[in-house]
Amino acid sequence: MADVSDVVDVCAAVISRRRRFLLAQRPPDSRQAGRWEFPGGKREAGETLAACLRRELQEELDVCPAGPIRVLRRQEIREPGRPLLRLWFLKARLPAAAEPCAREGQGTGWFTLRQMAGLDWVPADLAFARWLAEKRRVTA
Repeated sequence: MADVSDVVDVCAAVISRRRRFLLAQRPPDSRQAGRWEFPGGKREAGETLAACLRRELQEELDVCPAGPIRVLRRQEIREPGRPLLRLWFLKARLPAAAEPCAREGQGTGWFTLRQMAGLDWVPADLAFARWLAEKRRVTA
C-alpha cells in the first residue's frame, strides 16, 4: 500500500443533461493540454470530496453543483516516478440555468456517449468513459 504522502486525490465531475455529459479540455500550457477530461482537480488537505468538486468547478467553469454529490467510481493509477493518482468520479448536477464558462482558456462542451468515443482523452479519464459507456449499454 502506498504511503499517504505518495497519493494525490483528484475529483472529477460526472454531470449530464439531456443524455450529454459535460467535459473540458486540459488548459493550454498544462500537462496533456487540449485532451478531454471530466472537469475537476486535486483535493486539498482536509477537504471533503464534495467540497473539492464544488471548489474546482467554481474555479474552472464558474458553476456550482446543486444537490447531493455521490461517488460513482474510484480508480487508481500509478505512473513511474509519479505519486499514486486516486481518481474519484463524482456524480453531480448543475442548476438548470447554470452554464459553464471556461476560466482557464480551455474548451468545454456537452457530449453524447457516442461523441465521447471519438475524443482525444486524458488516459485516466478514458478508462472511466469506457466504463460509463459499457454501464449505460448494459442498463439501457
